[in-house]
Amino acid sequence: KLNIQNLIIDVRNNHGGDLKLVEILVDYLANKPWVSFSKGKMKISPQLKTYMIPWYLRWIPIKSFIKLYSYMYTSTGIEKVEFDSLNTNIIDVYSKTNELEDNPLRFHGNTYVLINSGSFSASVIFADVMKDYHFATLVGEETGELANALGNNIWIVLPNTHLQASVSTALSYRPSGRVTDQGVIPNFTIKESLADRKNGIDSILKFTEKLIRERSNGRIN
Repeated sequence: KLNIQNLIIDVRNNHGGDLKLVEILVDYLANKPWVSFSKGKMKISPQLKTYMIPWYLRWIPIKSFIKLYSYMYTSTGIEKVEFDSLNTNIIDVYSKTNELEDNPLRFHGNTYVLINSGSFSASVIFADVMKDYHFATLVGEETGELANALGNNIWIVLPNTHLQASVSTALSYRPSGRVTDQGVIPNFTIKESLADRKNGIDSILKFTEKLIRERSNGRIN
């Protein structure tokens, strides 16, 4: 009704959350089928089994359990689960494709996603999807977490100090399948200066607003 043509989504300093919510949001923005990750690797250890699998379900084969478990974290679930060819303690997980369904609320304008070094976990996966499928223009700084995000953390107790520690057990491959040693790199890198922060100036948002105006006037692609 408002004929909005440009949408800004800010995931700066967003430490992540529920992957299902990422998938729900992307469904309003996507213009073609997509996956949230092309492949995932999960290390199956005694600690993981104890932490993740209730005792009364440990009779289920691990590959079958992973498929069931995935529905807690994704909308579509898992296409297939395979043991790694070189290490039977590693399981390769492949995501099902999110097909486009009729959605009268789907946004058909231009989307901009703001990211920075405080973007982690699910917000990184969101940025991955939006960039790899060209669903949005990313503006800001490189994400704090690698583009191939880590997750499915478990808590362990260290044997000597008895301190608790959180350890990642899964690695996700971004939709493009690329593995990099960097975070998600924005299409337009804008560094926030200390002076701007001190004066309350949001240089990333200001640049994005300027970019929208220039694109609307046909001055920049």
